[in-house]
Amino acid sequence: MKTIIVRYGEIGLKGKNRQLFEKRLVENIRTHLEPYGQNHVKKCWGRLEVETNYDLDTIIDILRTIPGIANFSPCLHTSLSLEGLEDAAQKIVAPQLEQHSASPVTFRVTAKRANKHFPIFSTEIEAQLGATLLKTFPQLKVQLQHPMLEVGVEVREKDGIVYTEKISGMGGLPVNSRERVISLISGGIDSPVASWMMMKRGCSVIYLYFHSFPFIGEQTKEKVFDLVKLLRIYQPTSRLYVAPFAEIQKAIKTQAPEKLRTILYRRFMNLIANRIAQIEHAQAIITGDSLAQVASQTLNNLICITENAAYPVLRPLIGMDKQEIMALSRSIGTYSTSIQDFPDCCTVFQPRKPATRSFLPEVQKIENSIENLEQLIENAVENCEIYHYSCHENQAIVKQ
Repeated sequence: MKTIIVRYGEIGLKGKNRQLFEKRLVENIRTHLEPYGQNHVKKCWGRLEVETNYDLDTIIDILRTIPGIANFSPCLHTSLSLEGLEDAAQKIVAPQLEQHSASPVTFRVTAKRANKHFPIFSTEIEAQLGATLLKTFPQLKVQLQHPMLEVGVEVREKDGIVYTEKISGMGGLPVNSRERVISLISGGIDSPVASWMMMKRGCSVIYLYFHSFPFIGEQTKEKVFDLVKLLRIYQPTSRLYVAPFAEIQKAIKTQAPEKLRTILYRRFMNLIANRIAQIEHAQAIITGDSLAQVASQTLNNLICITENAAYPVLRPLIGMDKQEIMALSRSIGTYSTSIQDFPDCCTVFQPRKPATRSFLPEVQKIENSIENLEQLIENAVENCEIYHYSCHENQAIVKQ
């Protein structure tokens, strides 16, 4: 079995609630690794420990995508003795040196002595292991600042561990350690990034997509499926609601001023999201709005759009510019799918001159005048398609 030490950052600051977050992170790691051989995940000394018999590179790739993990290290266990630490250090350094063609390879040893009963102090451990490694591997050279190779040593209550790298994780909090949220996903660049950011804050994200068939083709719907498949790796399970939206848009086109169409589209989306949030026991609605990026995202219009939302509307991207959002989209793997040139529902009957400064009383009056408003909302909710995803299956999945 191979061992990986998993470290968390923010969870360690949670005080009396810390155990709840640790437990959730353990459960999430177990779920993500379930199909991949035999795996054991347990808590130990302010860390988590993963033991696996599966391909290490695969396990590393999975751990990179689990919110709540600050960093992690493949390591070797050793007995509580200087000789054991020296032997483990030599074993773990040897393959690392094969990856370095340059000579000398600079290194340092960093020791942490959590077990204060161990008779050798941290500085002595560092000196002894450094001397042993220099003797064993002549190509090594000590360099304390910015070395090419760092050998980490931790002395624990019953054993020691030795490692040579810290692999960065996502950080943040474990998914499902906070509340459920409904994310309005459009197929563009912004909404998948907003969804990912809320997962990183511990929320369980449920997706809601508005499909305007036949005005929008099935290609856009498939694009949203692809985005959710890409995002599924960040949380144990995912759900996608696909709400039919064409009838609502036809009603708005025939009964509302052209300049306010997008504002009214989005207000109806809130009304539908309110119902889905009730069904899912969610606590907030998530959007990919960035202030003043487009006409509907002026501050005045955002106020008008969200006035009818029964739940808080959270906008993780509100202060970010497009370049920052695009960089995040690339880093989480959604960018190349998001930029595929298929229209979304907000482009249907798009106004030639959209309002940049709408007035709430006027918008409310027009919305309330739309015939069969309540029935339109009920029909959209009742006719939602629901798709289920798991973190380790690349196919969509179960349809309800």
